[in-house]
Amino acid sequence: TRFETNNDKWTAHWTTVLTRLTSILDKAKENFGESEELTEAYTAVASAQSVVDAQAAKEYVIEIDDEASLGENIKKLVSEFRADMKETLDAVKEAKTAVKEAIKNEK
Repeated sequence: TRFETNNDKWTAHWTTVLTRLTSILDKAKENFGESEELTEAYTAVASAQSVVDAQAAKEYVIEIDDEASLGENIKKLVSEFRADMKETLDAVKEAKTAVKEAIKNEK
């Protein structure tokens, strides 16, 4: 349940962040009009949201074959979870950077 709890917590947080970035882009579009940079930033946010949604749908289940391999199976699952979370975080960071650059170029 820890994997599920952490996954739910972080994907909800990242969804909130992406929603906030979208509202920032909406305000910029309102103030400056539509531009190529804003369109690219919207695309980056949408792409990151699809990565977050895919991560939210993932389930992490520990396979217990026997006691001897339990530790190795847990290590493998933890490693997979961390890699998935890092990939999702990187997508959110890219979206944030795209929004930042778009706003900077609009000013």
